[in-house]
Amino acid sequence: MLSQNLLLIIRQLQPSVDFAVRDQQEIIFKYREHEALTEGPK
Repeated sequence: MLSQNLLLIIRQLQPSVDFAVRDQQEIIFKYREHEALTEGPK
């Protein structure tokens, strides 16, 4: 019973979690891109 409730909650949360992760990856990617552009060659 508990695991079924847990699965239900996870399924409901999944889209927003996926969105948050995707958003964070985009921010990290843009930050790295920006760093690479401003830092220049090492």
